[in-house]
Amino acid sequence: MFYFSKTWSIFVIASLFATSGCLYTAQKHLKTGNDMLNQGKLDEATNAYKKAVEIKPNLPEAHYALGNAYLEKGMLEDAAKEFRKAIELNSNYPDAYKKLAETYNKIGAPLDDYTRCIKAIERNPNDAEAHMALGTYFHRRNKIEDAMAEYKKVLELEPYNAFAYFNLGVVNHDMNLPERAVPLYERSIELYPEYDKAHFNLGVAYQDMQRYEEAIEQYKKTLEINLNYPDVHVNLGLLYFAQGSIDESMNNFNKAIEINPNLAEPHYLLGVLYGKKNDLDHALSETKTAVELDPNHVHARFNLASLYYMKGMLDEALVEYKETVKLDRSYADAYYNLSKIYEVKGMAAEAERTFTEYQTAKKSEKGGSSAAVMEGKFEEAVIPFNDEIMEMDR
Repeated sequence: MFYFSKTWSIFVIASLFATSGCLYTAQKHLKTGNDMLNQGKLDEATNAYKKAVEIKPNLPEAHYALGNAYLEKGMLEDAAKEFRKAIELNSNYPDAYKKLAETYNKIGAPLDDYTRCIKAIERNPNDAEAHMALGTYFHRRNKIEDAMAEYKKVLELEPYNAFAYFNLGVVNHDMNLPERAVPLYERSIELYPEYDKAHFNLGVAYQDMQRYEEAIEQYKKTLEINLNYPDVHVNLGLLYFAQGSIDESMNNFNKAIEINPNLAEPHYLLGVLYGKKNDLDHALSETKTAVELDPNHVHARFNLASLYYMKGMLDEALVEYKETVKLDRSYADAYYNLSKIYEVKGMAAEAERTFTEYQTAKKSEKGGSSAAVMEGKFEEAVIPFNDEIMEMDR
């Protein structure tokens, strides 16, 4: 025969009564809040709902009620936070979804996609596709916690959904947590081995973690699945460049252009490599193409100006350096080179002004390579990795 401690028995009973008492007290505050709200006493209602939340923080109805009070008071961000909390505590809460939609509408978020998702979830709270779409909706609007909650809901409903794992990986990647993204991409690939985007993003994650050989392996696997993937060739080109394989790097940039001639980045990067080889004519041609395809590509603008300068085309260089600093007011090297051109042209006042702007911009440590660009030196230090994470998929 087993005997239980009398003290233990009293503790269990007391804790059970305490829990029930908390719920009862919270519900009393909810009722008080509802009465105040009906009388238009928004501050009193808000205080009552806050007390309910404090007493019973896991009660979805309390968060929903507090969200309603905030909504009435025009405190839209606070209202959205409470409605989201209510949904987190009870994913089958149609009224909370509706109120969240109403709140986003007042904030100014477009509702077409959102409304479709909500209606689908109202009809069937276990509709995994609707939760996936809602997660994507949140993700595109940088509502990361909401997106993660919806993707996790998908995995509750469909534990073998490769796309939900992929999107969770993207969320973590967006948060600059590639080490967390890696196992999620790997699980996505395990469930769907031919998923090219998962292989690509896994390569990007490895690249971000400086695990370059593993990144190259994943990029090659991506190409085994999908030969027409220009971003893979861009990233491979950058990795080969980092390893000193210039010809292999150029080969990949050219392949990216063959697949999609309208991408500015591989043209820009080819221009950089031709510049390193001192082949200024090809460098100029590729860089001009990059600027034509993407007039807002600030580094391409800077390089184009520098190439014009190196070829003695000072007027053209002046125009492009001016365009560079229009795009990025902190581009120190562009101001420096502008001052040198004005100096050559005998425009002392302009040279002094732009040199002062160079000194100001240099203090911010933004734009350009942050190294002195003497006499229009060709810019080759700014070669950012193309670590764009591909669009979320379903």
